[in-house]
Amino acid sequence: LDSPSSCIEHTDSGFITVIPCGTSPGLECLDWKTFQWTDMETGDVGSHVTILIGETLSRLTCGYFQATVHRVLYKSRDPRYSIPFQLRGRLDSVIDSEGLGSNKIKV
Repeated sequence: LDSPSSCIEHTDSGFITVIPCGTSPGLECLDWKTFQWTDMETGDVGSHVTILIGETLSRLTCGYFQATVHRVLYKSRDPRYSIPFQLRGRLDSVIDSEGLGSNKIKV
């Protein structure tokens, strides 16, 4: 890595994550076609949001939608603030995905 990582590469466990543009750049997503990291925060703060697919949605769609591999790197000396919204199921819920071609999934 060229910069120290503030959040190593990972996928989120829920359905989706909505991330407004942070106060300074840093969010990167892995492009599965090129295996290159793409900077997701090139605009002004508040100019856009990034929507990430989580592991639960990936499993529900039998991999049709793949969980988004992403990371956050320090790219500025300024503090970075980001407030993601994560849509997740209840820990004790069971999702019946039989109609989608897979078995029941415990969230």
